[in-house]
Amino acid sequence: IVGVVLGFTQAAVLLLETHGIAGTSATNAGLIISLVVVFTPVTESIAFRVKLPRMVFVAGVIAVVGVCLLVSGNGFAAPSLGDLLVLAAAVVRSLHVTAVSTLTRGRGFGALNLTLLQSAVCALLFTAADYRDVVRAVQAFNAGEWMGVLYLALACSVFAFLVQTWAIQQTSGSRASLLMGTEPIWAVFIGI
Repeated sequence: IVGVVLGFTQAAVLLLETHGIAGTSATNAGLIISLVVVFTPVTESIAFRVKLPRMVFVAGVIAVVGVCLLVSGNGFAAPSLGDLLVLAAAVVRSLHVTAVSTLTRGRGFGALNLTLLQSAVCALLFTAADYRDVVRAVQAFNAGEWMGVLYLALACSVFAFLVQTWAIQQTSGSRASLLMGTEPIWAVFIGI
């Protein structure tokens, strides 16, 4: 049950990120998704009913203002739909990270089993949502395209989720999010 619930939250993150990235730049997406580092302590403080330290709040406000300045480029502009979807993905990811921490810590759930369940739920949801295109792709893909799909599925999704789930089980969601917060550095670097 826990794996299925986490699969739904992970699917929501993936859906929002995918549609968001399609409507903004890689740099903006990386910077905006980094706000998960700010949002996760807030969701953890709510989940665990712990008061958020003042310095965390101040640092969070500074981080949000900084991301807004970096994303706005040559002056303030209204965020694009893609920017807003990536922002929603950051909020949902912080909820997901907090849920992983809350629902799995001390319960003996293996990171591999949880990751496989989450991935299976995501695969089923996305296949059901676009069944015809999935069938067409299965019929039309050549060996090279299948190798690309396999690489993206295993290296970029399953492995990343496995490491993320394991890390969250070893520490707090906030600390794991902080480590995942290096994503904007890589997004800006690769985007350039």
